[in-house]
Amino acid sequence: MFPINVLIIEDSEDDTLLVLRELKKGGFEPFYTRVDTRREMLQALENQQWDIVIADYSMPNFSALDALELMQEKELNLPFFIVSGSIAEDVAAAAMKAGAQDYLMKNNLTRLVPAIERELQEDTFRQTQKLESLGVLAGGIAHDFNNLLVALLGQSSLALAKLGPDSPATPHIEKVIRAAERAADLTKQMLAYSGRGRFDYRSMNLNDLIAENVSLLEAGIAKNVRLVTFLDPNLPYIDADRGQMQQVVMNIILNAAEAIGSIQGTVHVKTSVRKGEELLTFNWPDNTRPSISQSYAAIEVTDTGHGMDPETLSKIFDPFFTTKVTGRGLGLAAVMGIIRGHKGGVKVTSDVGRGTTFRIVFPISEEHLPVTSPAVTPEIPRDQIGTVLVIDDEEPVREAIVDILEDTGLRVLIASDGQAGINEYQAHANEINLVILDHSMPGMTGEETCRRLQEIDPAARVIISSGYDRSEVTRHFSHLGMAGFLQKPYSAIDLID
Repeated sequence: MFPINVLIIEDSEDDTLLVLRELKKGGFEPFYTRVDTRREMLQALENQQWDIVIADYSMPNFSALDALELMQEKELNLPFFIVSGSIAEDVAAAAMKAGAQDYLMKNNLTRLVPAIERELQEDTFRQTQKLESLGVLAGGIAHDFNNLLVALLGQSSLALAKLGPDSPATPHIEKVIRAAERAADLTKQMLAYSGRGRFDYRSMNLNDLIAENVSLLEAGIAKNVRLVTFLDPNLPYIDADRGQMQQVVMNIILNAAEAIGSIQGTVHVKTSVRKGEELLTFNWPDNTRPSISQSYAAIEVTDTGHGMDPETLSKIFDPFFTTKVTGRGLGLAAVMGIIRGHKGGVKVTSDVGRGTTFRIVFPISEEHLPVTSPAVTPEIPRDQIGTVLVIDDEEPVREAIVDILEDTGLRVLIASDGQAGINEYQAHANEINLVILDHSMPGMTGEETCRRLQEIDPAARVIISSGYDRSEVTRHFSHLGMAGFLQKPYSAIDLID
């Protein structure tokens, strides 16, 4: 049986049962609410997410056309079906023009299930297209943003190297670099959403992540909500993607703050080490079973909000389920996916009127824990000899590379597109030792430019620079024998190395 949420606008309980019987015969498991007034419909729309609406054409105090008008006022686009004991063709045509998907006679509902299936399939197709379009948009934004970050990270890391550790400006430049690196985490998430990135799992500490984001979180929650942290100083490291963990932490904490509403309340964030039989009560990935003798790093977020009843609690991780009128129900579904991708477990408890607690645990890193040491200002070598050709369509990127490489003593030639790069290489082929080539450029692509360069000089050494995942770039350039790969965004030291 396929579960479906149905809002039925009907004044007859018997006719409602006829509709429900037809849905069950067609393989649906309907969860429904019946309304027959505007006020009841408004309340139903505010309290629940609906898959379809089925409305009687004419009722004493309300009608299908009234319901369609109300949905348009609320800017809701739900499949809407009209059923009637009798309806003239011109009236039915007017209803379809007003936004109904189909109309059916109550004495012949055989077309109801096929009509619903058709609309749900078309809606799924539209949603898929929308998500694909958003993915393309996210990938394009991430690509452009990465180019800006190349300039930001490159120039700031070069400035840091020139200032030296004793300069009063050094701490401020270091903060700029850390902010740019966090921005790079966001572009990784956008690239992953677009299907053109990957996540980078490294040893990290949840305490550090929470401490770094406290100010941002406090700015993002209402003034009536107090954020209190209890961070275990002995919390072990975990292997995780920092950008994904930031998404989990911020989503859970912001949700907790929103659950408090307009009353005075507190969100407690606690980290600790967990082990023992308690772990068996957590929700784990299908292929993962926790070891009760193994320790796990845990984060616990508790709010003093309104809490959830058991039915709501059972659905919070379902895609597209939301208790927010303007929500889309994807936040916690994404959080669950991230937790499972990190072989973690989650447990949520809630009491109506008392609040909710999210407990999340992750396996401890098996790698040697990183040792915190004072920051060392990188040294830029200044005795390099050679000529580098930079081919990139973004001027800030070219400027950053030129400033960094010329500071090392290298001579740098630049070109703003593929054809200009070909011309520059032909003019200086005997002098150029290395080419840094952007993967994505308008006009002649990076792949075509690389091919043309190797036709001119089979020994040409070309490093491909891209914000996209190395594996994707390698698929396009493996047959061209690229000399290396430079992941955008990068610092001055990354570039020189």
